[in-house]
Amino acid sequence: MRIRRRLSRPHPVLLWTKRLIRRVGAACLHPFASLRTRNMSPPQNPLQDTVVPLPYIRYSYTQRCWTNGPSKPKQLRIEELPNHIGLVTWNVDMSWSDAPGRLWCALNFLQGEIFKCPEGTMPRPCAVLLQEVAHAAFAALLAHPWVCAQFYVLPPSPGFWPPGATYGAVTLVSRNIRVARGLSVAYGGSRMQRTALITDVLVGVGAGPTKQARALRIVNTHLESLEAGTEQRAQQLWTLARWLHDHQVVGAVAGGDMNAIAPADETHVRRNRLRDAWDDVPARSRGYGATWGFQSRRKTDVQHAPGRLDKFLYRPGSAFEISGPWIIGQGLKTADGEWVSDHYGLGDRVREHEVQEGQRALVAEQPHVAHEAYARGQQRRAGGGRYGEKRGRV
Repeated sequence: MRIRRRLSRPHPVLLWTKRLIRRVGAACLHPFASLRTRNMSPPQNPLQDTVVPLPYIRYSYTQRCWTNGPSKPKQLRIEELPNHIGLVTWNVDMSWSDAPGRLWCALNFLQGEIFKCPEGTMPRPCAVLLQEVAHAAFAALLAHPWVCAQFYVLPPSPGFWPPGATYGAVTLVSRNIRVARGLSVAYGGSRMQRTALITDVLVGVGAGPTKQARALRIVNTHLESLEAGTEQRAQQLWTLARWLHDHQVVGAVAGGDMNAIAPADETHVRRNRLRDAWDDVPARSRGYGATWGFQSRRKTDVQHAPGRLDKFLYRPGSAFEISGPWIIGQGLKTADGEWVSDHYGLGDRVREHEVQEGQRALVAEQPHVAHEAYARGQQRRAGGGRYGEKRGRV
């Protein structure tokens, strides 16, 4: 009887093997196998997102048309890789009249007033994250001379937006940045065809002979609108956080229209272990920070109070830091006197931590050290006037 009882029990090695197969199988089938993080509980009923590769295009003056980005781009020396990138996010409002003309005016404003390139010259390394670009406005964007000369564009056409979408997000990346990869994530269950455009770019980490090329992730997103989309926003923000917490990239930041109109929206940011860049602005310079509600033209919008709908969210504790954002485009109108958008834009910078050379490896390996270095940098900025000096230019 004793022998029978022993044989009836599974052998310990067999149990261990079965557990290993289950774990490996689950990791291979899980869409975020490489993005798993602790203390991030998924929604009760997570919906399946659609992830597709996203090519980028550039204008060729020899062929006089937009062409696909080079499959083997020109090699950049390590010392040429940037360690700081300017960022702009702006919802350009697809719903009002003359969307192409308003977008053209917004691009002129960015060229001349924000990036200080009145002659159409190359800006400092930067990325422009646009939301609500209408079908009709996409052609106007590709016709803008400054965009043609100095930027890569993702996606190549509105055909890369989800089926049925009449508007979508567009990311512009200056040509002095190497694009490593592009992805389009269509949020599962979105009734408004909302997406996240993921662009991994190469940056330089370190200095001198120890400088390395690493990938920095920039995400352009537009989350579900209105009170009815609160549940969808929670799931979309969870998906967004999974991509930002991918530790295969040296840092990650998301900019866009987060539609944060409910108290739960702020809770979900913290629950997903993300940080709102606005919280890093010194308290004496912070102000109200609302980006929507002052230039609206729809009568139905008067029932909603102005709010800070547009944000930069980032993964704290990485080797790159993001400074506090500032508002752009307030009161901007076209030549016909129309508001360019019902949203203000936001400008910001992401850059490598200012740490000593001997601490770089420590910061990369121990996120809490990077967070402490970041906190010290914020304290220094709060005590001086450097924040005010940055507000005019990305």
